[in-house]
Amino acid sequence: MDKPKSSFRASQVGSTTEVGKKTNFHVTAVSFEKTMNGDPIPAISLNEKKEFLNESKSSLGEAVFDIVIADRIFQWVSEIQMSYGDSLGTIVLLASASNSVRSIRRLLTHFDKRRYNCHLFGKYPGEHFDNVNVVDDVKQLPREVPIICILSPDVNDDVECWLRAQSNGASTHYVCIENVPSILEPSQCHLLQFGCATNGLRHVERKVPSVSRGGITFEKLCQGRMHEETSSVLVDSAIADLGSPANWFDDSSAKFISTAFATTFLIRLSQSK
Repeated sequence: MDKPKSSFRASQVGSTTEVGKKTNFHVTAVSFEKTMNGDPIPAISLNEKKEFLNESKSSLGEAVFDIVIADRIFQWVSEIQMSYGDSLGTIVLLASASNSVRSIRRLLTHFDKRRYNCHLFGKYPGEHFDNVNVVDDVKQLPREVPIICILSPDVNDDVECWLRAQSNGASTHYVCIENVPSILEPSQCHLLQFGCATNGLRHVERKVPSVSRGGITFEKLCQGRMHEETSSVLVDSAIADLGSPANWFDDSSAKFISTAFATTFLIRLSQSK
């Protein structure tokens, strides 16, 4: 009788430890971003953001987390589609092995029910959707589509090559999730971040030809005397609420988070610095 009792008590201790771990989780804002209405949103470091997302998955449960992620992505894609999409709702989804099948299915359900002209590469959903074209070769995807959603930061060489070909056209817009691929034109990207901002993520630097006295002349071009300078671009971005506890943040940041998501799940950030 003593042995089972000891085992039960050990289980209780383990449970208490897990609860304590979740309760004590804390992140620190290292900067702030500004929403469209001027309110501040805390931004945390990249490493803390990874911990924040993992803790959110643990707190919500993996199933709920996957569904919330898919719902928020669809909401953001819908906003971009309304501004830059075509009448057919044509969209390409680029996934990878790191994406959850549950999340992919939920996302495809949204597109399928609303009859989007949707194309998926990189992850098999495991079920059929009438309005979704799933391909096993990136070359089978349509060209010159208005909206491309990059669901994973894991971009292989074939996908990168395909993206480079698309980026030659200024009409394509890219929905990016917690990452802005360096091969893309940042002014064509629309970044979605979860829970809070990631410090510096939407502030992308790119090199542009510098114009010195006398301007750009044919002689300078021929002689390779063009110099480059760094220019900062502010990527269009939104923050999506995951339902994570506000008290994971410091007091002032917690108030900002609670205020921002009091009546909405998606907050668009200001496009001015």
